[in-house]
Amino acid sequence: MPDPIATCPQCGFHLYTASADTESAHTNHELLPASIEYFLRNNESPPESGDLLDIQTLLHQAENASADLESQISQMKESIRRLTFQRERITANIQAYRTVLHPIRRLPADIILEIFDWCVSVQSIEPDSVVLDNPELKLPGLRVVQSLHSVHPPWNLGQVSRNWRNIALSSPKLWSSVSIFLRTTHPSASIQRRVELSQVSLLSIYLTRSHDYPLSVYINSLHAEHPLLSMIYAQSHRWRNAVLYLPVETLRNLSFSIKGALPMLRTLLLSVTRDPGACNTAQENWENVITGDVVIDAFQYAPSLKCLAISQIPSFPTLFTMPWDQLLRFECNLKSQAHQLSENSMNLHILRSAHKLQMAMFRCCHKPILDFDNLQPIRHTHLHTLNLFSVMDSNPAIPHIGQLLDIVTLPTLCHLSIHTQRRELDACDTVLRFIERSDPKNLRVLLLNDMPMSVEATQNLLKIIPSVEHLGLSGVTDEVIRTMCWSGSNTTGVRDLTTSDTPASASDSGVILPKLRRLAFYGSESLSVNQRKLLGMIESRRSITAAVSGSLIVDMGQDGGGLQDSLTTPAMLERVEVSRKYNFSDSDTVLRLDRLVDEGLTLDQR
Repeated sequence: MPDPIATCPQCGFHLYTASADTESAHTNHELLPASIEYFLRNNESPPESGDLLDIQTLLHQAENASADLESQISQMKESIRRLTFQRERITANIQAYRTVLHPIRRLPADIILEIFDWCVSVQSIEPDSVVLDNPELKLPGLRVVQSLHSVHPPWNLGQVSRNWRNIALSSPKLWSSVSIFLRTTHPSASIQRRVELSQVSLLSIYLTRSHDYPLSVYINSLHAEHPLLSMIYAQSHRWRNAVLYLPVETLRNLSFSIKGALPMLRTLLLSVTRDPGACNTAQENWENVITGDVVIDAFQYAPSLKCLAISQIPSFPTLFTMPWDQLLRFECNLKSQAHQLSENSMNLHILRSAHKLQMAMFRCCHKPILDFDNLQPIRHTHLHTLNLFSVMDSNPAIPHIGQLLDIVTLPTLCHLSIHTQRRELDACDTVLRFIERSDPKNLRVLLLNDMPMSVEATQNLLKIIPSVEHLGLSGVTDEVIRTMCWSGSNTTGVRDLTTSDTPASASDSGVILPKLRRLAFYGSESLSVNQRKLLGMIESRRSITAAVSGSLIVDMGQDGGGLQDSLTTPAMLERVEVSRKYNFSDSDTVLRLDRLVDEGLTLDQR
């Protein structure tokens, strides 16, 4: 009779339960008989009597037992395989349940839209050092990702679910930043045509989805003519911010496409592109295209334009007709040979024309024939932020920046940044006269990079800028460090400074730079400053509030006469910027520096 079948109540495995005799037989074959062990220890053959028959019987029984066990093992493996498969299906279902119940599927549409906005967010082109409270002065962010690639947002945001697609298509803002790159030319006209047709189709869909939302446009093209350019120009009435890198031929003919159709344009950045494989130079190409009678008035009627930036465009004020009287911010970054056709006469022309200008950045280039005797000085009452760069010049005797500053007065100046590039001689005297001529008590930020100054000139400068909160200097010496020390403090570093052989200066009254919070040292000369003296000055200005014990610094008038109505509470130095090559090697200095950092000082070594 076959053995009875037993079924596992948990896994359903069918087990053929062996009888007592079968189980005993399996057990008996697990041990080798002694007679067999005897024959294994020698080379004798079994006798041809009944013992041989018994051994053959044992062999057949062992083979049957092994086959029976192999059958049971196969059944168990099949059960394990079946159970493993069932477990994997259940595990997959568990993951499916969790996926369906994921909180992101239940997010409100406004939260999803906020996430989408971050996915297509733009990159700010505003320098980190510029902090603006007036939103009209801020430069726009740029999204320099090809808008015609469907693998990028916002295209791929609608490829997740029907709900996400509906949200993406219902928000014109997601489609309001258009970036077009046209810098390649295909080898055959047929391929070029197919590519253009595909691009036109995608851009048409993109613009349709933006509805009537104001556009931020970024175009970088080497093509003077292209179907995509015409499509973008047709939407100029929706331009809010425009960044245009175009060939000079396109700029020349731009008036025919967008003139009088820029009612919303607030910020404009213009630059010239040139095919790097062209045989002629950029200046030769410019002179061939822009003749003496060319005037570009494409942006003449842009009633909302407030911010303008240009690059690589010489003689801009005479070439372009702009609404200068409404501009609040202007930046000019002329490179290579472009400055040779512009010079400081262009900067002065802009300062005279843009009388509402509040922020300006100029690249200065000396104009030899500028007639100072017959030139009317410029007093600009609105310009509060001025950034100046001199052109790269091997002759430090040429006053690129000095020529401009000698003509200009800015009574509301708050931020002045100067980078002389080639260390102009006598530039510091010009800067001192300019600051004194303007109202130095309004000055909050003063950055003088690569400008050599004597100790006496530096001390004179520090005395006339009591309201400066952020100061950057080049060529700092130990004497300048001592001048900047807050002498009312009683720190170790101050005692070291005051007991030095350096004679006392007029700064020892302790009122130099009472509002200073951020200090930067530029140039290789600053690397030679004594680290103990530098740290002593920092410690004195970190303990400044305790040193004065709540007293107030009386702000004197410029003439040294009567007291002003306002009293100034001294500020604590919060941030110091030095070169990464400046090494604090002394062990005592390192310990003191670590303590200052632990107490909140920010040390920036770049």
